[in-house]
Amino acid sequence: LIGSWAYTIDQKSYPIGLRRGSIRDDGWRARLRFIHPTVAGPASWFRANPYSEEAAFARGEDAELWVRTRANTRRVIIPMALLYYREVGTYRHEAYKQTSLALRAIIDRLGGRWWWLRRLRLASSNTIMSVSHRLGLADHWVRRRSAPLEASQQMLACDDLSPVFKASIPGIG
Repeated sequence: LIGSWAYTIDQKSYPIGLRRGSIRDDGWRARLRFIHPTVAGPASWFRANPYSEEAAFARGEDAELWVRTRANTRRVIIPMALLYYREVGTYRHEAYKQTSLALRAIIDRLGGRWWWLRRLRLASSNTIMSVSHRLGLADHWVRRRSAPLEASQQMLACDDLSPVFKASIPGIG
């Protein structure tokens, strides 16, 4: 499988950060290997490795797939941003809670000696996000998933995105 980095953009489509997939591809960290919309691979791989249909993994089916297939799949990250990904301003707390339940199910399935520490970290993150959501600060944590862009990176990202804004879309203008 192959994936890439992604620029994160705000609600006005302005590049604000750079997200990289995890450099670690083992165990629990395998869930962070890819930024999901950047993943590509042979159709045969996806047919042989479908998403789990277990309800426990709803809203976490991609993380479950990356963890489940980590030992028998070669995964490569292209170290370039090939996607503009809107995350800031899209936070939904109900979706976050559902994803958290899926991650807990993945932790439980993995087991191992660090099981309790993973569960504790997840519970801590849930508490922080719940409080942040109530205070209207959840986007702060969403932004932290991406590294801030340096001026040169931001200029390059804006230049790459410029033709998109200039393009005429049939039926829209």
